[in-house]
Amino acid sequence: MKRFRRAWWSLSLALLPNLLAVRAAASEAVESSSEKQQTSVQTNGTLVVSGAKLLHQNLTNGSLEAPEGATVVYTAPDGTQTTLKAGSFFYDGMTAIAEARGPITLQRAEGIFTGAKLTYNFRDRRGTLEQARLETDLFRASGSRIELLPDGRDTLYDAQFTTCTLAHPDYLIRARRIRLVPGQYVQADGITFQVGHTVLPSFPSYRYSLGTGGGSPTLLPGYDRTDGPYVSISQSLLGGLHSSLDVNARVGVKTLPVGTVDYVLALQSVTRSFSARSVLGDVADPLQGTLERLAPAIYSRDPHEITFQPRSSFFYAMLQNRQFVYNRNFNNISISRFPEVGVRFVNMFGSHEPPAGQAFSLEAPLQVDVAAYGAEINELPTHVTAARFGLRTDLISPAIVIGRRIDLRFAFTNWVSFYSTGTAYAILSPEAGLDYLPTRTSRLNVSLRHLADLGRTPFLFDRRDVRNELRLQYQVGGTWAFGLMSHIDLDHNRAYDNELAIIRNFDCMQVGVYYRTRSQQFGILFNLLPAPREAVGKQTLVAPQPDGVGD
Repeated sequence: MKRFRRAWWSLSLALLPNLLAVRAAASEAVESSSEKQQTSVQTNGTLVVSGAKLLHQNLTNGSLEAPEGATVVYTAPDGTQTTLKAGSFFYDGMTAIAEARGPITLQRAEGIFTGAKLTYNFRDRRGTLEQARLETDLFRASGSRIELLPDGRDTLYDAQFTTCTLAHPDYLIRARRIRLVPGQYVQADGITFQVGHTVLPSFPSYRYSLGTGGGSPTLLPGYDRTDGPYVSISQSLLGGLHSSLDVNARVGVKTLPVGTVDYVLALQSVTRSFSARSVLGDVADPLQGTLERLAPAIYSRDPHEITFQPRSSFFYAMLQNRQFVYNRNFNNISISRFPEVGVRFVNMFGSHEPPAGQAFSLEAPLQVDVAAYGAEINELPTHVTAARFGLRTDLISPAIVIGRRIDLRFAFTNWVSFYSTGTAYAILSPEAGLDYLPTRTSRLNVSLRHLADLGRTPFLFDRRDVRNELRLQYQVGGTWAFGLMSHIDLDHNRAYDNELAIIRNFDCMQVGVYYRTRSQQFGILFNLLPAPREAVGKQTLVAPQPDGVGD
């Protein structure tokens, strides 16, 4: 009996450390398995896990596992937060790599991602999400896989994209690959363009500006008296916050490809993406009035903003081949530039941005624009070739608001040009415009312009073509919109040109027709509309919708 007691005490003393270890482990497991337990782990940032029904934690290497799901919030040293909610979750504390399975919701700065399987590094913000879907205030996209990068320049594969908010979108872009550049543009390669249930022929690649929207991803037909039937293309090959490269061309039955390639480089940072057209204006109408240039267009063959932050400056280069030029006296002038280069300073002394060009508003600040340029120019049908160096200055007064619905605004434009032929030429043009807003969605404008010239130019396209002009413009917005504009030569008491556009605005696209009497031009309008202006440049998130893009 004594031998048995001594053996029992010896065995008990030998097993005591193991029993204490087992009890401690059991106690830790109970604590970690408690309902809704919140655990905080220090990495380079802070990882907080909550809502886990079952949580295993390795205190040695900082690894975590929530096999029945959890909500994870990672706060980087700079304060940036990433939130993940997953059906199952494992985190490697040594590498900061998380493995999660669906349903998955990942919230980052660019939007809310949902998917089935995620591999993600919280430290460097890189990862891969399968069966992915992205919801933002600017667009919706989905793909079989999305590669997430630290700067938000994510790439989707076998992807779909739309800016529509409806469950059944007006249009859908299916692409082999879509690359996102937050706040700037979406680049789609290997695309199929679908409108409703109809697939239209499209370009192999398409770039959509998140700030200005996009033109048509397909060729658009048209007709005018000079070229006869034609198809036109308007594409942005490069666009963002730093530069823009746009192509605008047409191919007609009577002509080879004609048009322009425009490149614009921002000399200082801007707050939203821009297009070359927004900086250069309508290059087909070089003598267009300043108030007409700033007014909302009755139609647009490609949407673009014409507003910039104060003291914006740009360098540009423009290459043209037989570009049609609008003229009040002749209707067959075309020019080629080889090339034209220049700088433009916009809103030089402004304290805030002018209102958006497409909005019916009486608000308008003081604005001063200056452009300097030089080019080798060939003009047809005169067959004149000469170099031209020029300076254009625009001074636009603040709007003088009269009552609740009327405002008055003045402008002064000065063109000065010097030519390799040894001549010089200048045009001085004061303007006055009256805006009346009969309703919230309609606008009536009456503008008077006087042009006086001095000197001699070898060209026709930049020569004064009218002395006193009256412009009448009436627009009505809404689901169905239309615009009517008439240019009247007061010296001859006749309307030398009229324009009419009828437009159907859908949730995320615009379809219409337009006609211009002087050139007998008829064309189709098709634009993919951008998100509302207040959403552009912001990264406010919206709740994900249950059905997929295009479902």
